[in-house]
Amino acid sequence: MALPKTMMAIAVERSASGPKLYLKETLVPHPGPGQILIKVASAGVNRADLLQVEGHHPPRRARPTRRAWRLRAQSLPLIRP
Repeated sequence: MALPKTMMAIAVERSASGPKLYLKETLVPHPGPGQILIKVASAGVNRADLLQVEGHHPPRRARPTRRAWRLRAQSLPLIRP
């Protein structure tokens, strides 16, 4: 399976009128040593995400033993430089 060059991502634009979320096309990242690349079929934005963008909700602390997000993943081939 060939990897696509680009993907769609949700980005934040900050302006004087406040933050705004928008859909943007960006390059597919290449995993580094000890990392994997997964294909996410869909993802949601919830109220906590919106409050965090506005600065009203602290970011969740990463815990190495616990997954922060739930997703359905499909394995993709490893990219080697």
